[in-house]
Amino acid sequence: MLNPVLSNFRIVIGDDFFPDFITEKYTKYLYDLNYPLKTVESYIHETIQNLTIPGLNLQTLALEGLPNNKIFSPNSPDFTHTTHREIYEGNNSLSDIIDGNECTITFKNTILNWMYLFELCYTHYKRKRQTKVGTIYLIMHDSADVPNIMFNMSRAFISNMPGLEFAYNESFSESKTFDVTWTFNQLDVKFLIPQLKQETFRL
Repeated sequence: MLNPVLSNFRIVIGDDFFPDFITEKYTKYLYDLNYPLKTVESYIHETIQNLTIPGLNLQTLALEGLPNNKIFSPNSPDFTHTTHREIYEGNNSLSDIIDGNECTITFKNTILNWMYLFELCYTHYKRKRQTKVGTIYLIMHDSADVPNIMFNMSRAFISNMPGLEFAYNESFSESKTFDVTWTFNQLDVKFLIPQLKQETFRL
């Protein structure tokens, strides 16, 4: 029951990415359309399909020609050759070990969500910055839909967003998606085990 299910998760884009001066007109548009979801925040979350976070990529260091006398490596094989090869973790910095500091969210392309994210990105990079960096949450649930693990990607901002392509020869029945890359500066992992002390691991 405590094992999270990779297909049972919830992605939450923090409130800092939904400032009132941007969301008001989109929420009014959804309201006038009598859309089932009445806020642009819930509309954006409804169009999310998946999220990808980086892993680790440790650069190893191999030393050749070490004497095979069990001084450098007590567990080295007792072969007849006089030298052997030993592999160590290396001494790379943390930024080189972590395989990037970006997460990618795939959205269903409904045009409206692309317009909102484009405006959010535009206002962030104007000469007078109008939006803040924020946090993206990935909450893992088990088979009983109980939250177990939460990834917090904080101090994040949009760093890559594709353009739109319009073509007369494409089928309208095809489901289109687009990927938005968010760069973050801190990754925290929390274990949300019910009735037990919550622990946080900072990566």
